Amino acid sequence: MKPIVFILFCFSLFHSRDLNEDHLVSDLPSFGKLNSTSYAGYIEVDSHFNSNLFYWLIEYYGKSHEHTPLIIWLNGGPGASSLTGAFTENGPFKITPSNTYEVEDEYAWTRVGHVLYVDQPAGTGYSYTDNGGWAKSETAVAFQFWKFLAGFLTQYPQYANLPLFITGESYGGKYIPHIANEIVRQNERAATPQINLKGIMLGNGLYDPITQFSALPPFYENLGLVDSASLQKANGLLSMCELSYNAGNLKTAFDACNNASDVLTHAAGDVFLYDIREKDGHVFDGLTKNLGEYFNQPEVMKAFHTNGHGWVQSDGTSSPNPVSIALENDFMLNDTAGLFPAIMNGGVRIMLYVGNMDGSVCGYPGHRAFLKNYAPPEFWAKRITWKASDGLVGGFYREAFGGKFSFMVVHDSGHLVPTDQPLVAKEMLYHFVTDSPFQDFRKKAEL
Repeated sequence: MKPIVFILFCFSLFHSRDLNEDHLVSDLPSFGKLNSTSYAGYIEVDSHFNSNLFYWLIEYYGKSHEHTPLIIWLNGGPGASSLTGAFTENGPFKITPSNTYEVEDEYAWTRVGHVLYVDQPAGTGYSYTDNGGWAKSETAVAFQFWKFLAGFLTQYPQYANLPLFITGESYGGKYIPHIANEIVRQNERAATPQINLKGIMLGNGLYDPITQFSALPPFYENLGLVDSASLQKANGLLSMCELSYNAGNLKTAFDACNNASDVLTHAAGDVFLYDIREKDGHVFDGLTKNLGEYFNQPEVMKAFHTNGHGWVQSDGTSSPNPVSIALENDFMLNDTAGLFPAIMNGGVRIMLYVGNMDGSVCGYPGHRAFLKNYAPPEFWAKRITWKASDGLVGGFYREAFGGKFSFMVVHDSGHLVPTDQPLVAKEMLYHFVTDSPFQDFRKKAEL
């Protein structure tokens, strides 16, 4: 039996090398030749529904070694393409609201490690599935992603033993803990591939919707953005939301809570939900249009090896949104923080961060309220004011459970922290993946 296993292993290596060459991305239209090795393609996660997840990997900018991390980035939605983050937040290429194309890699996360962008669950971005293949629960999302990872690391064994970190934002606050829990659970089974997950880093996430929504009215009131009539209306909707939630009517509960949020932003002058400093509430619409026009160009799809599958941003800005519809009962479920102990017991560190100007359910007030129900006294006993390498305040840091759990409030940022504070985001990531103390940081955050 041993010689057979050896032969199969060797075949896998040579076969994967050939496949890797087929999936190379050497240049991108409007951006030109890539400065580092890059691969893009699909991994099948469900043969019954022909469900395939799209990935784009950009290798580390510098010289790779055994400690170079593999960093996964996931956008939320549900149904938001992770290429949104790649081209507007933390990748080396930028598509701007004015529809210009820029190469800007000084703050790219590829300065810290290999970065893998994945459109998930199936039906998101370039990923695709037949009718009926959309994930209907976080359990399904997590298992689908575990199958993707197992397939990806088999196809690209050169990354299999690297320290893995899964990062993301917004609805990723639900996705990523469930994915991490599934990886820990699968790692406990000797018959499955071992995935070297070391940490998860979650930005402006959704964890406990009822608690997080309920914290919004005081935030808007304290900033002088709303009047008493609007507060009364919003609080009435939040009461209806809680009643519906307790009765098990999750879709009705979400509609009421979401309407309360809309009342507050409208009373504030229709400011941008995800950054109350931005007065134009539709500021992101044009950028989404620009992304769609770029990603659906035939030459771009060819460069990414999408086999003719088009790109869709299923984050609520497009209709219909089958990814979101399939998960409509998932939004209000409070089933995230309960996974944290098992994840940490599996040797995985957790970091949450939040931009303090986010006016959505995923903003700081909701995090503070949620953490009061979760974090132990040691968490509240000490706070560090952290400065980035430019000497300016980057954020305010707390930790608990022996450093396994940490939280950063990012100064002067909205929902999209890597966009608003690119230097801070890159250096925060560096501290996390290297497990180094947060303090004044006077050198470049590059491995």
